[in-house]
Amino acid sequence: MELYEYLRVVGKHWKAVVVVTLLSTFVAWGAAMLATPEYRTHASVFFSVADGSSYNEIAQGSAYSQRQVVSFAELATSTIVLEPVLRELKLTKGVGDLKKQLSVTIPTDTSIVNISATDPSPERSADMANAVAKELKTASYRLAPKHSNGDAMVQATVTTPAVVPEAPVSPRPRINLVIGFGVGLGLAIAFAVLREAMDNRVRTEEDIRQLAGAPVLGQIPYEKHAASGPRPLVGSLSASPQSAEAFNKLRLNLQFIEFVQNSRVITVVSAMPTEGKTTTAVDLAISMAQSGSRVLLIDGDLRRPAVARTLGLEGSVGLTSTLIGQIDIEDVLQSWGDGGLDVLTAGVLPPNPVDLLNSAEMKATINKLRAKYDSIIIDAPPLLPVTDGHILNSYSDGALLVVAAGATTKNQFVQASQNLEKFDSRVLGVVLNKVQPQTLQDSLYSYKQPIDSPSSRVTPGRKARIPERSPRRFRKGRNTQASKYDEHSADFENVR
Repeated sequence: MELYEYLRVVGKHWKAVVVVTLLSTFVAWGAAMLATPEYRTHASVFFSVADGSSYNEIAQGSAYSQRQVVSFAELATSTIVLEPVLRELKLTKGVGDLKKQLSVTIPTDTSIVNISATDPSPERSADMANAVAKELKTASYRLAPKHSNGDAMVQATVTTPAVVPEAPVSPRPRINLVIGFGVGLGLAIAFAVLREAMDNRVRTEEDIRQLAGAPVLGQIPYEKHAASGPRPLVGSLSASPQSAEAFNKLRLNLQFIEFVQNSRVITVVSAMPTEGKTTTAVDLAISMAQSGSRVLLIDGDLRRPAVARTLGLEGSVGLTSTLIGQIDIEDVLQSWGDGGLDVLTAGVLPPNPVDLLNSAEMKATINKLRAKYDSIIIDAPPLLPVTDGHILNSYSDGALLVVAAGATTKNQFVQASQNLEKFDSRVLGVVLNKVQPQTLQDSLYSYKQPIDSPSSRVTPGRKARIPERSPRRFRKGRNTQASKYDEHSADFENVR
């Protein structure tokens, strides 16, 4: 990864980075505050050649001291030195515990042994270092070779007695804070990079470009209050201005494509259910109708239709009723709102949705409606579970693929894109749905719509107002035709 990629990952997961770094720093500070202070001091013992009676004796003692200084250092933590120290200082600990509190070093090219002692008590640390130095001097005298007169060839001298330390060597809060911050920051960055590497979800426009190279025509922000129910429809007072602006941008992008490629019939599809394709199709149709276009919204999902429920319309008759010849298409179209939006709901669920959608009647119905409307939006079933969406794509001028940010996996998105290509479906672009507002690339103005504007005449929580004459020529008294579905259910099998 390049440096800018690390910075992008850290910026993307900055909250986790800050939390982990602060937590590590706090733990380091807490450990420093709770730790018992430790004091350290040291004493130095110098080993030299004692005066001999001859030159040979002096040379032998000098060579011996240089060769054996490491042995004297080991002797400082041996039992013959530490046991007398324990008795002298009246310590109740054992030799092993005392040895853990001692540290013996030899400066390079010297015959000096430094003895360091660490203890919670500054006075006791000085006493231990001095006692060990004194006992090391005594033990070296007993063990060193002797001259002919009985004197030791090597003489040990305590050159630097230990003094009582004034400040503890640990803990050191400032150093602990620096170490804790550095360790926490490193762990946080590693966590962010690992999480990014293991993340298999489509989250950003950059992910879509890298996976499929498809253009992103719109990014729809996620609304928290929509998590427990349907998202407020575009144009309602409860809809956020960010959502309205996002669909306006999507509509303008589609209008440009329509101008260039003559795309009047558009299917709205997704890889899997619950990605928001139905609400996207509905809001897009409403936005188009509010701009003055004559728009038809068709619920092409004959397995789990949701348009009628979303808009609060009659759903017992619709597309299936016209395909089997029960009701004329003009009688099942329903108007929604005050704009130029008509809706063709799915109707009664058929036992053979694939055959019904793949029939000549379906193709003829789409061709008939083309001449009447400026734009036709078809809410199609998800692509991966069933093939219905690909059949509907064959009647349209292009497909709009809806991807839920943070929910759709990269594998699902790639497979859906490949399926569209395999069935020769033209992909107009991708709509990235449920995008966290703070991650949107373009800033949206937070202005409020005038209360009396045409786009704000649907009150919050209120179902869509269906004019008294809607659906056209479909009176309440004629609803009995819906009951004839059972009598003519065999007609579904005859439609191919």
